[in-house]
Amino acid sequence: MNARPAAGLYPTATSGPGSNSSLRRFFPFEEARWPLVAAFVGALGLLGTVAWSDWRQFRRMEEAAALVAKTHEVQAGLNRLLSVVQDVETGSRGFVLTGDRVFLEPFEAGLKAAVEEERRIEQLILADEQKANLRVLESLIANRIAVAGRTVELRQDAGFEAAQHAVASGQGEALMGAVRAQLARMDAIEQTLLDQRSAALRGEANNTVLLSIGGIGVSAALFVVAFALVLRGNRRRQRVQRELDRFFTLSLDMLCIAGTDGYFKRLSPAFRETLGYTTDELRARPFLDFVHPDDRAATLAEMEKLSQGVPTVRFENRYQCQDGSWRWLSWKTQPVVAEGLLYATARDVTELRRAQEALSSSDARYHTLFSSIDEGFCIIEMLFDEQDKPVDYRFVEVNPSFEKHTGLRDALGKRMRELAPGHEEHWFEIYGHIATTGEAVRFQNRAEQLHRSYDVYAFRFGEPKQRQVAILFRDITERKEAEAKIIQLNADLQERAAQLTEANQELESFSYSVSHDLRAPLRHVHGYVEMLQRATDGQLSQQAQRYLNTITEASVEMGQLIDDLLAFSRMSRTEMRDSHVPLDELMQDTIRGLEMATTGRNIVWQIASLPAVVGDPSLLRQVLTNLIGNAVKYSRTRDPAQIEIGCAGEEDGRIILFVRDNGAGFDMQYAHKLFGVFQRLHRADEFEGTGIGLATVRRIVARHGGRVWAEGVLDQGATFYCTLKRSPSA
Repeated sequence: MNARPAAGLYPTATSGPGSNSSLRRFFPFEEARWPLVAAFVGALGLLGTVAWSDWRQFRRMEEAAALVAKTHEVQAGLNRLLSVVQDVETGSRGFVLTGDRVFLEPFEAGLKAAVEEERRIEQLILADEQKANLRVLESLIANRIAVAGRTVELRQDAGFEAAQHAVASGQGEALMGAVRAQLARMDAIEQTLLDQRSAALRGEANNTVLLSIGGIGVSAALFVVAFALVLRGNRRRQRVQRELDRFFTLSLDMLCIAGTDGYFKRLSPAFRETLGYTTDELRARPFLDFVHPDDRAATLAEMEKLSQGVPTVRFENRYQCQDGSWRWLSWKTQPVVAEGLLYATARDVTELRRAQEALSSSDARYHTLFSSIDEGFCIIEMLFDEQDKPVDYRFVEVNPSFEKHTGLRDALGKRMRELAPGHEEHWFEIYGHIATTGEAVRFQNRAEQLHRSYDVYAFRFGEPKQRQVAILFRDITERKEAEAKIIQLNADLQERAAQLTEANQELESFSYSVSHDLRAPLRHVHGYVEMLQRATDGQLSQQAQRYLNTITEASVEMGQLIDDLLAFSRMSRTEMRDSHVPLDELMQDTIRGLEMATTGRNIVWQIASLPAVVGDPSLLRQVLTNLIGNAVKYSRTRDPAQIEIGCAGEEDGRIILFVRDNGAGFDMQYAHKLFGVFQRLHRADEFEGTGIGLATVRRIVARHGGRVWAEGVLDQGATFYCTLKRSPSA
């Protein structure tokens, strides 16, 4: 140093006895004493200045390192917050699609995690601009979570259709895009701060080295002291380096330093945790060897930009893991061209990519559903005048079916009055009421100009202040026309029923007339024949007697015919009383009732076990009496006669009962006549009967819900079938 000490700063030789004795021991030559003292004091001052500057420089290095570490933590927190919000979105979308409550677990966990992560980031950020950005981000996330929550509630309360309408509106998607944009904005600011703080840290380190070297040069005379100070500074720098190494080692992100030669120089342990390779394995090969073949061209292009000093804000490619799988990594890289080094951070975004792909697929499905459903759908924005009266509405979104059903083309973004100037005013009132009150309305509407009818469901969409209404409608013209036809048919049926009632009343009168007015003449004929036979006992010729017998038989037959007709006419009006009917017992009673017709006959009976059925016992007895009686009657020319009774499986849940005989049979071309009234396939002189028995069988079986049919071969026998409902307790 060239500065000299000021007068009076140090004591002189005459200042007092012994006052300079100590100085003499150090400076024995009087003429050199004060210059040496001045140099010594100056050197001490310089060393003090250097030490003080070195300490202050070390403190600045510590502060810069802490800021770098805090910036990394903020960036990691922003990425975690994005992942949490995406978990909430994925959970709500999954629940809407499937209704499975397992998707609500990440949704509900994400609600709490989002708040915790926002508080953590708030404690880390320092810049006022970032604090303001964080408040905007918190508001966006709260709105996105609220929309997701309402979608979940809609799925729980109103079902899939209502929830998918909410998702299809795009509000949640728009909010999520805003969240991503705000996160990217904050991350970019943090990256800028990171670059500035990293540069400042390197500058402080260089300044420390330069300051130490300058102090040593100037203070060469006191090398030992300066060397000790340098060692001390080095120890401090080593402490800072250890702190940086600790951050490098403990970071949740993957940190690395790579060379422009294509090899990793240093890697944080997170690389091994993510990819499975050891550090030596990753450093031994060019990092391009680990990149997916489809991503290598893009990676080389990004490397070219880095070699020119252009930093990478976000670049994603796939790295192969040790187990052969692939993981998506998102890179941020700062090149230092002069050093030939790349300082980079990577994050594993594989699950995020999968979630994004799932959301994209889900959105695609929603848009496909929205575009392909046959129901018309639109979202309208209500427009009000200064008195808050609804005066018009604008179409915010429409699907293709909307245009097909309404005939309105290019409606998106246009007002209703613009599209249809004559639109009825009351629709503005209806939709305005829905937009204002939030009350959902369902109604049916007839569009006379289109000659179509619609079933309409309208509800408020989005936030109340948006005053939007979603309208879902389906064309029910065919249904309404069918309903009108049904109403007309019912009216016709009522008229027909009245006619039938009148006809039945006339039939009752006819039946009464037959049973009373016709029976009296028959009784007279029969009585007078008997009186004539008694009066002419033995006086009539055989031919005359035969005539009287014929008259008697005809009158008896006429009486039987009248009885059968009356019974047949009353059959459809007889009240049925269904009960459990054991066919075995009923069949045995029926055969016993035919004892007079079977006495003296050689009949071989083959009777299988019959189940119980549901029906009216008295009516079913008539069925068996007619079927078995016919088998007995038409097989009387056979010796032996063979009659088989049993079941032939089921038809539509009903048993198939059959009665088979080896009698006269019939020609199948006339089978359709068997069950008609007065229809006979044999002459009366061959087999007696009125021709009403099988018609009675068909009517009774039909009233029991079954059907009857027959199979036969002329002169070889016949089989008659009917279906009856099996009893549940059978």
